[in-house]
Order: sequence, then structure tokens, then C-alpha cells
Amino acid sequence: MEGPARAAREQLLRELFEEGCTVAELRRAVEEDRLALLPSERLLQRDERFIERYTPEEIAQLAGVDAADLRFANAALGLPMGGAAERCHTDADLELARLLEVGLTAGVPVEAIAELNRVIARGALQMAASSRTIAIETTLRSGMTEREAALLWARFAEQLVPNTTTVISLAFEAHLRRLVREIYISAADIVAGRTPGAREATFAFADLVGFTRLGQTIAAEDLGRVARLLEETASEVTHPGVSIVKTIGDAVMLVSTETAPLLDTMLSLIEAARALDELPQVRAGVAAGPALERAGDWYGNTVNLASRITGVAKPDSVVATEALRLAAADGYRWEHIGQPALKGIETTPRLYRVSRDDS
Repeated sequence: MEGPARAAREQLLRELFEEGCTVAELRRAVEEDRLALLPSERLLQRDERFIERYTPEEIAQLAGVDAADLRFANAALGLPMGGAAERCHTDADLELARLLEVGLTAGVPVEAIAELNRVIARGALQMAASSRTIAIETTLRSGMTEREAALLWARFAEQLVPNTTTVISLAFEAHLRRLVREIYISAADIVAGRTPGAREATFAFADLVGFTRLGQTIAAEDLGRVARLLEETASEVTHPGVSIVKTIGDAVMLVSTETAPLLDTMLSLIEAARALDELPQVRAGVAAGPALERAGDWYGNTVNLASRITGVAKPDSVVATEALRLAAADGYRWEHIGQPALKGIETTPRLYRVSRDDS
């Protein structure tokens, strides 16, 4: 390195050394080409809760939980524990273990806790990965020195953690309130000890037409932006009462307990995508019927049917089953398109192309 870039690196190395970094740590960061990220890394680890001081057995003993249960729950959380005598665990790990003990004492089976942990792990990993990408993409600019980038990313990390924690807590409570209102458990089910099984809902998938071919002509990062734009657009047009379940590559899955809001959302998504030059054409399939909800996802023939219908829909169109046509209120126009064969579906229901009735 030469000139201003070399001077900026020397200053950053000197500042990190004065803050307690060893020469070996600095050399390793330079060799791994992550010197600019080292201040953020140190900031996220500076809390005494993250000092490694306990073995797995000590964590289990201090928390009052079985070591095997702790390993099982932590593995589900995406945080596998170290070797038997390895002092690689922190006060934060001990806090997690004590929360496990609270759940077990309350009578929640470790298998149920692990299931929740797996969901948390997926969401936390996605949030962490997205935060890292956003921090880099929103601050990086041509001509920036390593030191400037390092200071910006450290400031981003310092503000991100408490703010994101608050957003997660508020969003979780809001979603839980809505879900509690939606589910119905009768008095007879309570007496019999029956948990909620399959229930009626309406499902929709929307995907990008020609996405696979597009991937052969543009860079991977550009393809990622296209897929992300589909999710962003779906979020913007989602009507009250409709939830985005997940994205699957070039597709997005939505659910609602009501027909009209989901139909309106899919029609709005088609209209919004048509107005965006950056998005390929979008198509959607909608079906209603019983399905089982588990860990925020949905399973069953109705879900598969909605997915398969999407595959036969023409670009810029929404296709739905006859059951939806009969259940829907006025305000839509329905065009019968037959009963095309659908992979994995034994009997295809009558299908209709649906559009708004503006008359």
C-alpha cells in the first residue's frame, strides 16, 4: 500500500494496538483481509458477558440443567457447545442456559424448546447476515480508506444491536397478539387435551417468470437484488390480514384466513411488478383449504396446490381455484382456464384467471 491508503492503515493499526489488540491479532486481520472489520468485531465482543471462562459442564451445573439437554437445545439454536474441558463459554451462554432451565421447570419439554430454538436460529442468522450486508453496502464508497470504513462500520454496529433488539421484541409481541386472535381452540378441545390441528386458510405463491434463464445472463449479486425486490414489493402491497410466510429463491409465499385480502394483495403485486422495469413478469396461484401450521410455516395439500397452480399461470396473471371464486365477494372478474394437469395433484380443480372488476 502507498500514499494516503498506507497512512490510513498505519493510523488504524496504531489505534487498534493502543486499544489492546496484539500484534498477532493485527497481523492475522491483515492476512485475512478483514482489518477494517476488526473494530466492529472488538466492539461486539467488548462486553464482559462475552469473555470465555466456563466449560460446558460448568455452564450446565451453574444453570441447574442436564448437560445433554443443554447441548441439544444449544445445537438447535445454532450454537454448538465446546469440548468437555474446553473453557470456551461465556456469561451470555450461562444466561441462555438459565433461560432453558426456566422453560424446563415450567414444564416445557426440551424437544419443544429445541423446535423454537431452531426457528430463532434461522431468523437470527438471517438478521445478522442482512445487517452485515446492509452495513457494508450503505456506507462503502469509492475512495474510502480502511480507517474511514472501520470507523463507520464500528459506529453502525454500536447503534445496531440495541435498536434491533428493541425492534425484534416489539415485532414479536405484535405478531403474537395477532396470531393469538386468529387461532380458535374450543372448550371441548381444551378438556380433551387436543392441540390445534389443520385449519382453513388461503394460500398464495408468486414467482418471477424466467428467473432461471435470467440467472444465466446477469451476475449473482444482480440476481439477488431482483429476488430481494420481489420480497420488498410484496411487503409494500400486502393488505391487512395477510402475512408473508417465506421467500423461496424466486418465489414468495403468503397466507390469510380470509379470501379477499389475499386476492387483492396478489392483484396489487402483479400491478406493482408490472410498473417496475427491474422486475421480470410475475405470476401467482391461490388456493384455499385445510393446512397445518408449524413453526411459522404451513404444510398440506392446499399449500402444494397453490404452488402448483402458480406454475401454470401466465405471466402478469393470478390464477385461483373454483372454491375461491365461490367464496369471494363481488369486485372480481373470473375467466375459466380449464383443469390442466398439475404435478403431484391427483385431481386438478377448475381453475380461473382472476382480475379486478372495475365496472
